[in-house]
Amino acid sequence: MSISKNHVSRRLRDEALSSIDAKYTLLENWARNGIPLRRNAGQALELEWFPTSLRTFCAWDGSQNDKAVRAQCGLLRRNAFQTLTSDAKRLQDVKALLKTITEQAIKARKRLDPRVAVDEAEERIRIEREKRAGALLGYRRARQEARELRASLFSEQRAHKQSIEQMDKHSKQQDKENADLRRQVAELTDTLRKTTPIRRVR
Repeated sequence: MSISKNHVSRRLRDEALSSIDAKYTLLENWARNGIPLRRNAGQALELEWFPTSLRTFCAWDGSQNDKAVRAQCGLLRRNAFQTLTSDAKRLQDVKALLKTITEQAIKARKRLDPRVAVDEAEERIRIEREKRAGALLGYRRARQEARELRASLFSEQRAHKQSIEQMDKHSKQQDKENADLRRQVAELTDTLRKTTPIRRVR
């Protein structure tokens, strides 16, 4: 019994889509739980290989990875770039996932690099020092402003006191002058009273 070309083509496409889904599922798991680590030729820890573009995603067949990954994911196979781009939903999902996994890898590599950890610690110390210096400067500025306000208040109180004293002095002087005037008026009135009868007698 012969197998039609359409049947073979459909089977190959189904296999390619299954491979895309398997790679997507594995990457999604890494994005959620963290990209696994492996040791390089120098025995230093590094991130497991992962695709960073649509073409490397399509070329991903597990041979780029450690044995543990290959054993875990036997369905990883190469697939045609056109197979992925012809499926709009899968294409958008893979694009979004590659962006997420790449951003996560950047952060993970920083954590693996001791120099980055030291730089981040120094940066946190610098920021904390700036905060404390700013707080101290603010405290000193507030104290200076308080001293200036107290000096201004004292100056205003002294000026007010001097004004009150001047007004009081002026009021007393006015009272004295008024008293002198009343005394002079009284003396003149008394003098007139005494001189008026004498004029009548003449």
